[in-house]
Amino acid sequence: MVLGESVNLWAVLVSAIAAMIVGSLWYGPLFGKAWMKLSGMTPQKMKSMKTSVTRSYLLAFIGALVLAYVLGVIIGWANVTTLWSGVVVGFCVWLGFSATHALGAVIWEGKPWTAFWLNGLGGLVSLVIQGAILAAW
Repeated sequence: MVLGESVNLWAVLVSAIAAMIVGSLWYGPLFGKAWMKLSGMTPQKMKSMKTSVTRSYLLAFIGALVLAYVLGVIIGWANVTTLWSGVVVGFCVWLGFSATHALGAVIWEGKPWTAFWLNGLGGLVSLVIQGAILAAW
């Protein structure tokens, strides 16, 4: 079996764009103020980051493409072909990899549980949408 031979690259692209939209909404109008407070971000820090915003979005999009491609590989290997099954795979990937990895920030870095849930649920929403897109395409 060739890695990713059954991955639809258009679905990967759309899935990555969807992840960027979710992130923009999640950390913008939906929970932006809460995220800024939890992360210690100030308007001054945000303003100083504006000079590198294009680079930041580009790197985030590359990361979203990689994640979407790998999720597509997993979905292909599991022979998942329905929207609901894609949602389930997205949830399982979040629970088994993203959530457990993010738990380390609470355990070892002393980050508050609120930050874990705020960031974690954003990742969950993104992964289930990506799973649905990749499976149903």
